[in-house]
Amino acid sequence: MPIPDSPPLVIAPMVTPFRQPDEPVDHDAIARNVERYLDTPLSGLSLGSGTGEETSLSDTEKLEIVKTVHAALGGEMFIQAGIDTPSVARTLYEVERYVAAGADSIRLRVPRGLLPEAFTAYFEEAVPRIPVPVLVINQTMGAPPAAPPERIAAVTQIDNVDFYVMSGDFKMESVIIPEVPKGKHILAANGRVIMPSIAVGANGAHMLFGGMSPELCMEIITRCLDDRFAEAKEFQDRLAIAEGPAMRYGMAGVKYGHDLMRYEAGTPRRASAALGDAEKAEISAGFRAAGLID
Repeated sequence: MPIPDSPPLVIAPMVTPFRQPDEPVDHDAIARNVERYLDTPLSGLSLGSGTGEETSLSDTEKLEIVKTVHAALGGEMFIQAGIDTPSVARTLYEVERYVAAGADSIRLRVPRGLLPEAFTAYFEEAVPRIPVPVLVINQTMGAPPAAPPERIAAVTQIDNVDFYVMSGDFKMESVIIPEVPKGKHILAANGRVIMPSIAVGANGAHMLFGGMSPELCMEIITRCLDDRFAEAKEFQDRLAIAEGPAMRYGMAGVKYGHDLMRYEAGTPRRASAALGDAEKAEISAGFRAAGLID
């Protein structure tokens, strides 16, 4: 599907449901979740992410998930497939497979542990050889920044990089964002920082809460882009009330939040811990207080 040119875009990293007791990927549940997302303001679905439990999936499973989502979407929404490797050869190998399976865009996480020169070379060599639009996500999963802000800004200027997902480091982003070419999608990376992200230049979002309540996320973004920040703050506060307890318990909490919103998520693949009744009650209370469930 062609990717919309005009902001705002809301892209949701999609959870991966598993069937019990042997935990194969539940492709039927994935297809049903996709059908529900088609009735929401979501712009696209991001696959192969941390929210999708990427480290617990095999290469074959990731590829089959892309195929399932592509078939279920029927061209009504775009797919981003995620790649996280510092190897150009490995990146291009995965790109070829994902695009053939139906990915409309590729998400590249900034490689960690490279020298600045190698960081720049990775994008300069890989991006021009990717046949679909590229999203660069500036998240290093708790590690120090992958490169100085000037080098990250330069990456956003490469042709075919259509999306940039901000970090939570607004000091760094104050250097990067002014250098991102006009017309590109600049996306907040977390539901609780939508407002400050837009204040420094974001025009959309790429975040896991988009998979739980795309509607609430879009309410915040559209009001911020219209300079109605006082109104947006009310919705932002509701999101924080719901997201906080869910995020506190890792993937189990995130997946339970999806279940509360009537998406089929289930439990994380072992050996991640399952939730107890007290944790479920805490998350449910947060969603109830936010007005998301009765």
